[in-house]
Amino acid sequence: MLGKGKGLKIMQIPPAKLKTREEYVVAITAIAAGCGLNINSGQRKLNLKVKDLEHYAGERGRRGNVLPRGYRNVSAMEADVKE
Repeated sequence: MLGKGKGLKIMQIPPAKLKTREEYVVAITAIAAGCGLNINSGQRKLNLKVKDLEHYAGERGRRGNVLPRGYRNVSAMEADVKE
């Protein structure tokens, strides 16, 4: 178990952005290699193929790129194993 504030260091979210709730971790999911990802944001759905995921993934402990506008309030995620 991590002590208080250690999660912030794992993701390297700047403290000012975390305090204003501009950036924070909502959910983390693991998917198998070769799988896509389906993201639900209210009524909107975004299907990311394996190639698309590379743009959003960050290196270990680093933040990835931000999702497109309209998909930033994620309500559900699931692996797309059809690929």
